[in-house]
Amino acid sequence: MQVTRIILDDVLNVRAAVLVGIATLCSGCVASPGVIDPVDVETAGGSPVIVALLDAADQNLDAGRLEQASAAIERALRIAPQDASLWTRLARIRLAQKQFEQAIQLASKSNAMTNDQNLRRQNNRLVGQAHRAMENPNRVHQP
Repeated sequence: MQVTRIILDDVLNVRAAVLVGIATLCSGCVASPGVIDPVDVETAGGSPVIVALLDAADQNLDAGRLEQASAAIERALRIAPQDASLWTRLARIRLAQKQFEQAIQLASKSNAMTNDQNLRRQNNRLVGQAHRAMENPNRVHQP
């Protein structure tokens, strides 16, 4: 029963992402103000599916649904595995989930894939937060 619910949730999330992507295409790629962060559109390389997945991840994060946010980012990574910023987003979620070692690994992977100094600084801060959290697990910073 639980597996069926997880699969159904995944199907619904994918359908929602596709519908948002189609709506974006049909509207000439004009988004409502504040709905999609301009950095995300740039990061997504203009891909409406990735933009929709990032939006879904952000909505899930805002609602505290870390598993669903993680699933959306993981789907985006299947489409664009070379996007270092997606690995950083996933690392932030892992940090919030107290999966410190994985957060460090994902942030390090992002650093290895980018020359963007701002993204590298974000990753380095994230690694530092994960190391501090491993020393004191109650000090986890939420994404």
